[in-house]
Amino acid sequence: MAAKRNNIITNIDWVLVGIFLALLLIGWVNIYGAVYEEEHSSIFDMSMRYGKQLMWIGCALFIAFLILNLESKIFTVSAYFIYGVSLCMVLVVMLIGKEVNGARLWIEIGAFRLQPSEFTKFATSLALAKYLSSLQSVKTNESSIFDLGRQVSRIVTGKAIFRLSYIDTNTQVMPMAIILLPMALILFQNDTGSALVYLAFIFVWYRSGFSGSILLVGFYFMVLAVLTLMVEPDPVISAICSIGLVLYSLFMKQTAAAVLLIGGILLYFILYFIFDWNDAITNYLFFALMGTFFIINFATEGVWKKFEKNFVLFSLLISILFVGSVQFLFENVLQAHQKDRIMVLFGKKEDIHGVGYQAHVAKIAIGSGGFSGNGLLEGIITKGNFVPEQGTDYIFCTVGEEWGFIGSAVVIVLFLGLILRIIMRAERQRSDFTRIYGYCVASIFFIHFMINIGMVIGLAPVIGIPLPFLSYGGSSMFGFTILLFLFIKFDSERLEIL
Repeated sequence: MAAKRNNIITNIDWVLVGIFLALLLIGWVNIYGAVYEEEHSSIFDMSMRYGKQLMWIGCALFIAFLILNLESKIFTVSAYFIYGVSLCMVLVVMLIGKEVNGARLWIEIGAFRLQPSEFTKFATSLALAKYLSSLQSVKTNESSIFDLGRQVSRIVTGKAIFRLSYIDTNTQVMPMAIILLPMALILFQNDTGSALVYLAFIFVWYRSGFSGSILLVGFYFMVLAVLTLMVEPDPVISAICSIGLVLYSLFMKQTAAAVLLIGGILLYFILYFIFDWNDAITNYLFFALMGTFFIINFATEGVWKKFEKNFVLFSLLISILFVGSVQFLFENVLQAHQKDRIMVLFGKKEDIHGVGYQAHVAKIAIGSGGFSGNGLLEGIITKGNFVPEQGTDYIFCTVGEEWGFIGSAVVIVLFLGLILRIIMRAERQRSDFTRIYGYCVASIFFIHFMINIGMVIGLAPVIGIPLPFLSYGGSSMFGFTILLFLFIKFDSERLEIL
């Protein structure tokens, strides 16, 4: 037993542990600064958030110690069981959970509130790593039904790896289902922010061998969605039609048609943006001309005979349908406060006394911190309690006001160091399971880090997700600790985990 304990102490990545401890300390100090009251100055006062957070930190350290001393196979063998239990917990919340601010997210156990959705992140990571590594474990069997002769590629080490982009469609559905199921359940709880975190797993797919074109297509549609919300849909569709049909004409070597199209498009946009001819008649005329050109090409070029030559036209049609669907979902699915937040973010609406208040005051707080900050308990905005949820989702504005640019930079560097260190250690693994799980961990931390800080400084919509290890809360603290220390445990063994 002593030899095993010494082996754990020797093999664990103390850099990751050190970053974890530093973030815990920074988080607690800033929670203390955010909610401090003179009549409750004791750091152990359990009626205050900093007293409770100190207790959560102690529990998190115990959880980390426990994970490091358990057998790794407990988690790898029972990955699907843990995943199933986490989904059941989310379902229980939907039935008997406590509703706060329109979201049913918590189970009350005495004075403690548990948020099961925080635990589905590590459970989903385990299940996804288990499934994808089981596919890769058959990579040496070239008679597999997956036709592994086409699916094996080599990386710089010369090691054969399984490329997920080559497996059959039915097999690809399973990893998507593993991710989408908890995402859908959390959406039903009216917790859009936590649900969006699961989009981070697309980076895991990419690293596991899916084509990079998936990321490019996703980025293209994301740009289309943003343009549709920032600009009226009509000019966006007009731009798509214009670019698509010009590219099609050039591809089909119809130079004269391309020149005429470019001339007509320029005239339209001059009338639209300069002379403000944006009434319905002008738009309908433009779409009628584009539609006529589209139909003529369909009739004369045999579009159904050769798909490759008309890929641009089909992409154009899909893009137009996507723009229409974004507008429909925005108007009919999103709630009023969610639409307002998006409009404020894109500068389409000013509401510093309503939905834009938090972001507006948070930026003032960060700006007031200057280069070196105002000092602990010296932040004017923080002491005045002007920023709602400053100890949770908006903890970074406390960092900015009380510790300034230097303190903010330290937090950002620590998070970047944490994410890059996890990726570096994941790439060194002999176990496909550990490597995939490591990328799941890095992706989740990355999306939380980017969205939370972007939200506070006004570069992302306000969707309410915590900053790992800094924001107040027991459930998020425990969930992130388990997520990280499972990887540290797997990494410490560096064995082929089955």
